[in-house]
Amino acid sequence: EPGRHHDLTPPFNAVSYGDFMHGLQTANILLNRKVLSELAASEPYSFKALVEQVRFMKGSAA
Repeated sequence: EPGRHHDLTPPFNAVSYGDFMHGLQTANILLNRKVLSELAASEPYSFKALVEQVRFMKGSAA
């Protein structure tokens, strides 16, 4: 489904999709969009931990 990847982060409203994906890459967290989507649906707390990691890294880089 085109555009579905944009549904990954809104429940947490923590970072934009682009910042999230860039943050994962910067943190060397190598998960593709499909895996992230499945993680968000089946393990929301684990997904939120990834979002928080990206937020932490973004804050420490500023």
